[in-house]
Amino acid sequence: RLWSLEMHNDVVFYIPVHSNFSQIENSEAFLTRFPAKIFLYKWNSDANKMKQYYISRSQGEGGRVSVFEFNLDTVLGELSREVMPVVVLLSASTNYGFGRSQMQLFAHIKDLFPNKVRDVFSIGHCMYGCESCGLREHNVPIFFTRYFSGALPYTRQSLEGHYFPHPSSSPRVLVCPSVGDKSFLSRTDIVDALVAAKRQGHPALGQALLKLHGFCYMDDSDQRPHPLSGLTLTERRNAKALAQAFPFVEESHHNILPFLEMCDIVIGDVDSSVCFESLYFPKNTILAYQATTSSSSAPSSDAPYLSLLNLFMSPAELLSLLQQEGGERQPHVVGASGRAFFEEKYGVVKGDEVDRLVESRGWLVPLTSGDYASASDVGGLTRTLKQKMRIGDTNETPLDYLARGDDIPAELVEYTLFLQAHIVQLEGRAVPPTLWRKLYSKVVPEIFDAGNVFMLAQEEHEDEKEEDEDDEEDDGGDDQEEADDDGDDADEDEDEDDSESDPVAVPRSNTQRRLVVVKEGGLAPLEDIFLVDHAWSTTTMDAREQLDTHQGLAQRLKSMMEIDDQEVSGSGLNELVLAEQWRWNMTYRLGGGSSDPVAVWYIMDEVGSACSHSDYPNFACVPFYYLTKGISYSIMWPIKGAGEGDQVTRDFLADVKVYQPGVEPVMLGPGDHVPAIQRQARLCIYHNIHEEEHAHMDAMLQAYLDKLASVIPLEIKTTIIPALLSPSRDSGALKVWTDLDLVKKNLTWARFTITENHEDSAIMWFAYDTPDGPKPAHHQMVNAFDNEQCITFKHRLNETVQTILGTPSWMPLTFNLGTHTPEFIAQYRRHQASGADNTWIVKPWNAARGQDIIVSRDLAQLVRQQEGGPRLVSKYVHRPCLYEGRKFDLRYIVIAKSTYPEPEVYAFKMFWIRLANQPFSLDSFDHYEKHFTVMNYSKFKMQQLLYTDFIKNIEAQYPGVSWSVVQGKINHMMKAVIKAASVRPPPDGIGRTHTQRTMFGFDVMVDDQFQPVLVECNYSPDCTRACNYDPDFYNKIFSVLFTDDWMENQSIR
Repeated sequence: RLWSLEMHNDVVFYIPVHSNFSQIENSEAFLTRFPAKIFLYKWNSDANKMKQYYISRSQGEGGRVSVFEFNLDTVLGELSREVMPVVVLLSASTNYGFGRSQMQLFAHIKDLFPNKVRDVFSIGHCMYGCESCGLREHNVPIFFTRYFSGALPYTRQSLEGHYFPHPSSSPRVLVCPSVGDKSFLSRTDIVDALVAAKRQGHPALGQALLKLHGFCYMDDSDQRPHPLSGLTLTERRNAKALAQAFPFVEESHHNILPFLEMCDIVIGDVDSSVCFESLYFPKNTILAYQATTSSSSAPSSDAPYLSLLNLFMSPAELLSLLQQEGGERQPHVVGASGRAFFEEKYGVVKGDEVDRLVESRGWLVPLTSGDYASASDVGGLTRTLKQKMRIGDTNETPLDYLARGDDIPAELVEYTLFLQAHIVQLEGRAVPPTLWRKLYSKVVPEIFDAGNVFMLAQEEHEDEKEEDEDDEEDDGGDDQEEADDDGDDADEDEDEDDSESDPVAVPRSNTQRRLVVVKEGGLAPLEDIFLVDHAWSTTTMDAREQLDTHQGLAQRLKSMMEIDDQEVSGSGLNELVLAEQWRWNMTYRLGGGSSDPVAVWYIMDEVGSACSHSDYPNFACVPFYYLTKGISYSIMWPIKGAGEGDQVTRDFLADVKVYQPGVEPVMLGPGDHVPAIQRQARLCIYHNIHEEEHAHMDAMLQAYLDKLASVIPLEIKTTIIPALLSPSRDSGALKVWTDLDLVKKNLTWARFTITENHEDSAIMWFAYDTPDGPKPAHHQMVNAFDNEQCITFKHRLNETVQTILGTPSWMPLTFNLGTHTPEFIAQYRRHQASGADNTWIVKPWNAARGQDIIVSRDLAQLVRQQEGGPRLVSKYVHRPCLYEGRKFDLRYIVIAKSTYPEPEVYAFKMFWIRLANQPFSLDSFDHYEKHFTVMNYSKFKMQQLLYTDFIKNIEAQYPGVSWSVVQGKINHMMKAVIKAASVRPPPDGIGRTHTQRTMFGFDVMVDDQFQPVLVECNYSPDCTRACNYDPDFYNKIFSVLFTDDWMENQSIR
């Protein structure tokens, strides 16, 4: 550590300070060599603390460090008087918005002093591993310079005497969480486990020391919060809990390197630079928390780096790593490979990092006489700078004001909060950023100014048009001929234009109202944005009740929809409105997070509803939910020029584009590109289409049906084949890892034992089929088949059955609306023409609990459901078997032990009956309790019925029916589904495997001929009711799936 501390006066460093000790170490290395001027932001809640620190430092350095309050006048004044070259060092990382605003500010200042300001350099404040890392800017380990040179105001020896005064055989452990959602500080379960282990005297934590992130020391009280930091309530709670349980490092000992040197074990986060810095010390053992959420940072996907760490994701994994002797996981030390990785990223630490950086950036070139040009008019410099930066421009952000040290205007604060709350909506719905502020200025005070720009106009009826034409002919043929000539010339001009430049409005069938621009001079593209109110917002299940309850609503909607029948009123009018709404409404989804999103259907007011459709519209129109007041509007803006008198048009299917010929779409759904006929089919519900288009769709349907009919179904055998690979009955207790509490509670037989260490388990049982969480090894049995989505997603189930089995009697005729809307419309028209029942049910591709399912005979309602997401439409079972007059379906628990060489499938003998609450009739399809049976997730009561009672009563209700015969058909159907899934390898099927097992929940209906009808197949069904009925449910399930012992147990058989 022989390093010259020779002081230089060839350059002065300007250092803006916006934080506390957590971000000063990189700049501190320069202060030991060069004079500096510190500029403290007044909004920094730790400004006074940092002021005292730098004043004390200045006194120790003989006045070589000066301290100022940051403002533009002060900075520019100091620069104008400066006699040395200036380098601006920014500790704020340009990976963040504030750092970029700061960099932009000083770049403009450099332009005012092009020779005097040698450089504006972001030194960063972290190293590899942190999102703030400035590796791309310097990759020189300046953070290590003072530590390596012995220039820190404290040493390892002084710290050992302070924090570890008594000898101990326990390892020294440094607990140092970062902050943010990828730190274990946000994991209360991990923090609580650490605190409990410490208080219970865990041997590895006898000499544990806590070093919190600098933000945890920051004075960000409610009276003066720091604008750039802010811990969540969870982080505050967890930091406090750790500080109460562990001795912690004082804030003034901000450099972590001496602590890393003297400790044996470091507990940190993968997404933090602490773990990377620990690699410099070969004896360290690094326990690094890896968040289950995806991370864009390089370390999270850097396999060589991760291999140097001991990763944990749960409290159990952390405690296992801390168990030094006899633990399930033995952690490894960093070793020489850790230091080598460090040096590969940053180079060898020598203590000369400042010199290397200064030389490489050319900072020591002295000023010439011409460089001393100064300005006595600091105010003039400030004005020039503000003019250059267009300060006060509407595009400025609060970070721009903070970077300048200015107070943020209250209106900008409110606008920024508005953007933070609505940015996902605005970007997701492609609202141009240039219109965001204008939208804000209208939505907050609720300014509806469309009436100043647009006017409702009425289309002429055909007979009125004919009368006008006759009058024109009578009044002047010569003038008319001249007008016709002018029209021909106009047509020739139009032919030269791009076809998209002249939108053709397509009104809804039987409507005359339209919206036209009346503003003088018209509207330019993106000139303005308009707020449109909603006349009615509802859900499918609430619409009827709202019309019944709110007087006058139906009459208003009748007028807007131009329903001609003047005599209809009351319930008859409500029925007309309910049917007609699907040619007028639009939709958005509300909710998410802990609640399931709900599809909200709304009808815009008279202005919005008067917009006609065009494939080449001149306006865009999207829904907008104002979170502050909980109110939904629509917003519309011109996307093309609209002249005075032009009709306003929008695209009713703006998210559905026609793909280019020869380019097949990867996936079809909202926002994707579809074949032209698919888009045309969806638009036909708004207006009449030509018969040739109907003929085209009918031909597509016939080809679809012919293809299904050509499939030769597989032969399904029902013999039971013993499992080929099962642990022998002599292998002892099988260790089971699971994230499902129901299994932990109910798996009680001695044949199995629960473990918290997934790596040590023989069986891994997951609650959900997600990519997150621990990954099973090749030798571990797991409750999931590869690509089992081929039957657990409704659209994939339909595709699997149709491809392998064709049209089995138990599978209703089904169409994927994302790809086969034309075929469905043609099938609907066939039913309509023949008088066949035309009741259909629409379901989301992948949703549960009866969510977003509708039953209807209305073509427009059926087709438009896909606007809320991908949908299937299936023929409704209009003649179901009824239990005491009510609909029912059955939930079967089916376990698949193997698909090789033949599926080995078992059904739990007990099944669950789900009953509708009201008598069935083929009407009032929005009556949930009549047509739906899933009550346990709804507001309605649920009737419990034991399967044995159901069988007894159904056989009594239908003499001559033997349930055992019906059950045989159901068993055959469920076996056929899994057989069909196993025929093809992934990604089309689950393939043939004997190393995986799984459990499905099959939902089945029975029609009035006692034939089974498949509803759906679910992964990892909720078995709470099964466990309540039979506490040994999971014991039996696991015995069948994972052992052969059950063969000898009659109760299980």
